[in-house]
Amino acid sequence: MNEKKAPKPGILDHIAVDVKDLDEALAFYTGVLGLKEQGTPENVKDQGVIWLEWPDGTVFHIVKSEGMSPSILGHLAIYVEDADAWKEHISAKGVEIESPKVQVYNAKRFFLRDPSGNRFEFVQWLET
Repeated sequence: MNEKKAPKPGILDHIAVDVKDLDEALAFYTGVLGLKEQGTPENVKDQGVIWLEWPDGTVFHIVKSEGMSPSILGHLAIYVEDADAWKEHISAKGVEIESPKVQVYNAKRFFLRDPSGNRFEFVQWLET
């Protein structure tokens, strides 16, 4: 049988995470992580979605979800050039830092959770 190859995937267009409270999540993502609101269309905002943007232009949606349950180990990883500076910044904002359960030999990294419990890794890859 001659099976067709899957088409190549494109680039990542956007990421969406469920949140319990839109206002609390918006304050966290803009005030702690520095994302910018992107101009969510009103009909989308009316459905409980807010569009944000990372500094590199990646689009990030927060979606109000009743009864959402955060993942225990699932997470998004964010590359940073200075993990120590980010850890200091985030701690100063009152956000709890979680240490990694497994050490990676060539990385400085830490985890945090947003107000809804979504897990994020901040990783700085070190020269070897």
